[in-house]
Amino acid sequence: MPDSPSSLVGRPHLSERWAFLVGGGLITLLGLVALGWRQNPWGLAFLALGALTLLELRRRVVVRDGELRAQGRLVSRSVPLAELEQVAVSPMAEVWVRPRTGRPFYLHMVSRLAIGSEPGVWEFPVRLRELASAEGAQLDAWQADDMLPPPKGIHPMFSR
Repeated sequence: MPDSPSSLVGRPHLSERWAFLVGGGLITLLGLVALGWRQNPWGLAFLALGALTLLELRRRVVVRDGELRAQGRLVSRSVPLAELEQVAVSPMAEVWVRPRTGRPFYLHMVSRLAIGSEPGVWEFPVRLRELASAEGAQLDAWQADDMLPPPKGIHPMFSR
């Protein structure tokens, strides 16, 4: 996606993506060898684990055209920027958002490091808040160096 003032992309760090690519590829290859050469039923388990590992490569957050789209391993979630009530960072350095309607959720896919043009966990929420405010969102107060505990109803394991 081309860089523009009205777009924002958050992804895991390149080293994380590389590790999932290599690890998932090796596990998938092991499953294929176990199934094809030895007809071992454990090959199916390795194929499933390898596929799940490779699905990590899909994770990203894209903000474009007034919409936040969070793509996880299996599920994606879209929220209009005008619907956001809060964007903040948790004490565990995870970005989270609370829409006006629906359950709040983490944006685990935002890198903790800011490398190159991709914002890190401390730059992403600041830029996201700017874009949401420009779209008319009424956001609760938050300072860039504050860490707010996430609201009730957020599920850390199920928002990945």
